[in-house]
Amino acid sequence: MKSTDPDNYRVIVSNRMTEPVTSTYSIQQFEGQEIHLPKSVRYRPSKENLAEHLERFTGNF
Repeated sequence: MKSTDPDNYRVIVSNRMTEPVTSTYSIQQFEGQEIHLPKSVRYRPSKENLAEHLERFTGNF
């Protein structure tokens, strides 16, 4: 599971992930990295929707 912090647009990866961390394709490598946002605020992900997603799946993180 992964989500995005609605306050700073940084990736949150669940500590329940069970993939090899040494893998080049591991999603855990993105933990804490800021997502690339469109220049236009109009096209950015809604902070409210990100917060709702995080709250909904908070038991997975």
